[in-house]
Amino acid sequence: MLTKPKQVPPYFLMVKNKSTSKQNKIKSDPKHFCLGNFIKNETKQYQCCCKAIINKQKISTHMKNLFSILFLALFAVSSTFANNLPVDTDPPTIVGVAAGNENFTTLVAAVTAADLVGVLNSEGPFTVFAPVNSAFDKLPAGTVETLLKEENKETLTAILTYHVVAGKFSAADVIGAIEKNKGSFTIPTVQGGNLVASLKDGKVILTDVAGNTSTIVITDVAASNGVIHAIDTVVMPTK
Repeated sequence: MLTKPKQVPPYFLMVKNKSTSKQNKIKSDPKHFCLGNFIKNETKQYQCCCKAIINKQKISTHMKNLFSILFLALFAVSSTFANNLPVDTDPPTIVGVAAGNENFTTLVAAVTAADLVGVLNSEGPFTVFAPVNSAFDKLPAGTVETLLKEENKETLTAILTYHVVAGKFSAADVIGAIEKNKGSFTIPTVQGGNLVASLKDGKVILTDVAGNTSTIVITDVAASNGVIHAIDTVVMPTK
C-alpha cells in the first residue's frame, strides 16, 4: 500500500534555505575569501620560516662539527710534525768544540791548514790533547807562521796528529792506566809515535820523544765524536 509522501514543514525549508544562503554568502564574500587566503599564506610562510630556522640550526651544527673535526685534524698533524722534528742533543764534533772556544783559535787555524777538519769531524772516536793558544806562543818566534805555509803541510800534519789518539779516553781512564802501570803509561798516537803519561802533583803530564813535557790543564771537554783534554805546551814527534 502506497503511503503519502511526508510533507516538509515550511519553516524547516526556510531554516535550511537560510543556512544554505548564509553559507553561500560567506563563500561568496570577498572579505572572507581574502582572509582565508591570508591565513593560508601566513601559515605557509610560518611553516617555511620554521623550516628555515631548523635548516639554519642544522647547518650551524654541521659547521660546528666540521670546525671541530678540522681543529682536531690540524692538532694531530701539528703534533705529528712536531714529534717528527729532529732534536739535536749531541755536542758538536771535536772541530766544532774547538772552533767555538777562543782558547783554541791557533789550533783551529793549524787543523784547517793541514786539511784535518774532515778527519776530526768524522765518526771517530778520538781523544785530542789540544794545545791552547798560549802553548803555541811558547814556540820560537815565527814557528807557527812557517808551519801554516802550504810547503810545510806534511810537517804540520805530523805535529797535529801526534796530539790525537784513536779511541775515547777520559781523564779518569788515563789516570787509571798510569796507576796500573807503576806511574807511567805509554800512549800510541795517530801519527805513529808515542806519548808517555805520568802524574805529578795530581796532574797528568805528557812527555814527548824529545823529553819535553806538557800538562793537561782542562779535562774531559765533551764532543760528539770524542773528548778533548787541553794542554799548556805543544808536544813534538821528533827530537
